Amino acid sequence: SCGFDRAWFKYLSWTEIKEQVDKGEISVRFVVLTDCSSTAEVNSDYTAIIVVAIDSLGRVTVVDYQREKMQTYQFVERIFSVFDKWLPEFVVRQKAPLETAIMPFINEKNRKRSEQGERIVAFYDFSLGKRAKQDRMMALQPYFPQRRIYFDRNCKHIEELETEIIQFPNNQTNDDGMDALSEICDENVSRKPIHYK
Repeated sequence: SCGFDRAWFKYLSWTEIKEQVDKGEISVRFVVLTDCSSTAEVNSDYTAIIVVAIDSLGRVTVVDYQREKMQTYQFVERIFSVFDKWLPEFVVRQKAPLETAIMPFINEKNRKRSEQGERIVAFYDFSLGKRAKQDRMMALQPYFPQRRIYFDRNCKHIEELETEIIQFPNNQTNDDGMDALSEICDENVSRKPIHYK
């Protein structure tokens, strides 16, 4: 079957991961995944922002998930606040027209940050290639039975993300979180950090 099995869902809290990091057992890197809707109109898609912690054991844990209808400027503000909270290696952006359109705003904010000696937000371009959206999401499937994807139950909206995954491919009007999560199928995005004991 091409669906996702509820039994595949595994849980790990950021608190547990952090304990392992503090004990020197693992290393972790953060990446922000995004799927940005073009408008905040009533009938528009939601915008999804997912923070994943990728550890040296190869686990990818969703530690933050934000999903709401946002205007473009709100999306930019949110990216910066998420960046400052988690200090990720980069923010993944899909090479879509909208993501390209917001770059001038982001570059301007980064320029001001740089002048103030603050860390600038780095981006990684995720090429959608010629693959259909459904195929990209389908590529996520092997990660689940291989126990590579975990969810922090304390995340707001995490149940919505799970429902979205379980209903796939029958509910494609509501798949922004899954679309963002599928970016981990890129090797550079899901690269596990080297752990030095």
